Amino acid sequence: MLVTARDEPDGPGHLLESRAHNGEFTLAASERIDSDLERHLLWFVVESLLSRDLALRERIKKKDYLVFPSQCTTGLPFPGGGSFAVAFSIAGPARSIYATLIAQLAHYEGFKRRHFFQNAAAYQIEDGQRCYVQLFAPSSGPAELQISFDNNTPEAVRQGFIEFIARHVESKSETGEVPRRYAYYCSNDKCRNPFEDRVVKARLKDHKRYLICPICESQTPLADLLAPPTAAARKVARQIDSNAKAGRQRITASWVIKAKEEEDKFDVFLSHNSKDKAEVEKIAKQLLSVGLRPWLDKWNLAPGDTISDALEKAIKTIPCAILCFGPADVGNWHLMEIRAYVEAWAKKEARMIPSILPGVKETPELPLFVRQTVWVDMRSWQKEDDDGFYRLVCGITRHDPGDSPLKSFNARHVYEWQGLGCRR
Repeated sequence: MLVTARDEPDGPGHLLESRAHNGEFTLAASERIDSDLERHLLWFVVESLLSRDLALRERIKKKDYLVFPSQCTTGLPFPGGGSFAVAFSIAGPARSIYATLIAQLAHYEGFKRRHFFQNAAAYQIEDGQRCYVQLFAPSSGPAELQISFDNNTPEAVRQGFIEFIARHVESKSETGEVPRRYAYYCSNDKCRNPFEDRVVKARLKDHKRYLICPICESQTPLADLLAPPTAAARKVARQIDSNAKAGRQRITASWVIKAKEEEDKFDVFLSHNSKDKAEVEKIAKQLLSVGLRPWLDKWNLAPGDTISDALEKAIKTIPCAILCFGPADVGNWHLMEIRAYVEAWAKKEARMIPSILPGVKETPELPLFVRQTVWVDMRSWQKEDDDGFYRLVCGITRHDPGDSPLKSFNARHVYEWQGLGCRR
C-alpha cells in the first residue's frame, strides 16, 4: 500500500481509498490470502494507519484519498522559504517521529492550507504566512528536524508551533532530551546564507533586532525562537494538540461508519414523533461522531420508498432501538414502532432503550412494557457535566457504564466496546 502511494507518478504520496480497501495494488498472487479475510485485514490496516497519524484522509476532486506524507517524493527548495529557524536533534526512529508529527500538525484548524513535500511540509495560516518542518536524516550521524517560519508569522503561532513540536519529539525521544539550536538564514532569497548558532546567540545576548549577512550584507529580522513560550503560545500549542486528537477521532468514526455502510449494518433504530425530529437528529449526528450508525427515517428513507416496508425491514434487522419520548405526544407511526420493538424485546430478539428528550419538564408516564427496561434521561445531554449520552451509548453497545461514568469518550472507546462485548 505504501509502495503504491510512493510510486504515484506525480509524487504526492497518496492512494485512492477504495483501492486501498479493495487491495488494488501490486502484490504477487502467492502472497495474497483469502479475499474476504484480506478485505477485512485491509480495512483494519487503513484504520490503524489513520488513527496512528501515519496517514491522512483527503477529499480530492470529490474522491477520498489516503495521503501518506512520509511517502511524498515532491522536492522542496531548501530550506523551505523561512528565515526564522530552529533545529532539534532526534534520538530515535526519525522518520516515524517525523511522519506522525506532520500528520498531527495537519489537523490544526489555524492552518488554512498544508503542502507535503519530500521530507518536508508547509502549513499556511490565514494571512498567507507559512510554518515549515523539514527532516534531515543522513545515512550516518543523528537526524535533525528543522522548524522555520516566514518573516511575518505571528509570535504566538511561531512559539506555539515550536512548543508543540518540542513536546512531540521529547515524548518519542529515546533519551528524553532533545538538543536544540538556532538555525537562521539570510532573508535575501538570492543569498539564503545560514547563520551560525553562536552568532545568533551573541546577537540575542546584545539585544540586537537583526542579523547582518557577511555575504550580501542584508539585514534579517531577529527573534528569540527558543525563549520560554508565552501564555498565548501555550494556548496555540494546546489547540494544536486538541485539534490533532479530535481529528484522529473523526477519522476513526468515519472509518467505522464506512465499514458499516459497506455491510449495510445499523447499530440502532431511532423511534420518535416527527415533531421531535430536530432534537433526535442532533442525537443521531452525535452517535455518528463516535462511530455508531443510527437508522433515521429522514436519512434512510428515499423518495418513493414504501414507508411501512422500509420500517418493517429496519425493525427486523436492527436489534436495538432508542424509543424517544419528547414534548410531542406519541404519534401513530411512533406508536407502531414502539409496539414492534416491545414484541421483539419480549422474544429477546431486540433491545429497547427508552429516552427522555430535552424539553420534557416532568418525567412522562411511559407505556407499561417500556417501563420494564432501564431508561435514559437525555434532557441535559449536551451539558458538559451530564452523562446521559454516555449511558445511551452504553445501552447500544451493551457496555457496563461503571460507577464512574465517562463524560468524555470517543470513537476509539466505542470501537473497543463493540469489538469486545457487542453481539450483533
